[in-house]
Amino acid sequence: MFTHLRTGLALACAGVLVSVPALVTTSASAVQAEQQAGQSLIITVAKGSLKLKGTSGLRAGRVKLTVKGQPAPVTIMSLAKGYTLRELSTDYKAANKGDMKALKRAVANTTWYGGLSSGSTGTVVLPRAGTYIAAVMANKVMGPTTFEVGAVKKSGTPSVDGTITARKGMKWGGADHLPTKGTLRFKNSDTQPHFLSMVQVEEGTTIDDVMDGLQSEEEPAWVLSGGAHTDVLSPGRQMTMDYDVPAGQYVLLCFFPDPKMKGMPHSMMGMVKMIHVM
Repeated sequence: MFTHLRTGLALACAGVLVSVPALVTTSASAVQAEQQAGQSLIITVAKGSLKLKGTSGLRAGRVKLTVKGQPAPVTIMSLAKGYTLRELSTDYKAANKGDMKALKRAVANTTWYGGLSSGSTGTVVLPRAGTYIAAVMANKVMGPTTFEVGAVKKSGTPSVDGTITARKGMKWGGADHLPTKGTLRFKNSDTQPHFLSMVQVEEGTTIDDVMDGLQSEEEPAWVLSGGAHTDVLSPGRQMTMDYDVPAGQYVLLCFFPDPKMKGMPHSMMGMVKMIHVM
């Protein structure tokens, strides 16, 4: 599997976690997204903790999310009634050791609203008033911080430069071409959680090359430095991500583990698509 894709974006098992930096843009669409969201949440990743700014008076609806600080992927989530952070942490550790019952329990009791890596901006949609959690889910659940949001505040949908959709059957739908700079909408229309990892590859790289690379212990020579990445989205959710990446060919991947397939990452089940950025 790609060596630099091994730690921390999503709940996963047995070394199939992903962490690569998303790139921030200050495009007109990003500014418009902030204006339309009307409220913002800034999360700073510090050693072993998260610092949240903007939670006072925060209301449900679309929220502009900015992640700063030490390199780490931050996810926004909520837990089912009666399921605690302690239980999530226990299930997460067990899932990372290959316990599929723990993985199923975590998935069944957690709703993910998306998230971003440090240095990134975008928007997430918090659907209702209540308690939410910001956390880094790497080798363990780190820095979980709860915050409350009030009644829904209506906000417009930001203009986007393209949409990528996770579809049923381990497929990607949406744009085949994107501009190098803009705002991307990520939607999950499947029945499983997914996240989006958009990795630059050498022009001419094939899906067969990617599938071979996913099973390799060495970094494929065709993997380049460009990329943009979200955190996990539960079924029926959507978010936006601002990005600024080099022109070229990119592969879309999801490394979330499938509990029905003993934790196999979705990308290794064929959830792979090539697009071009120009």
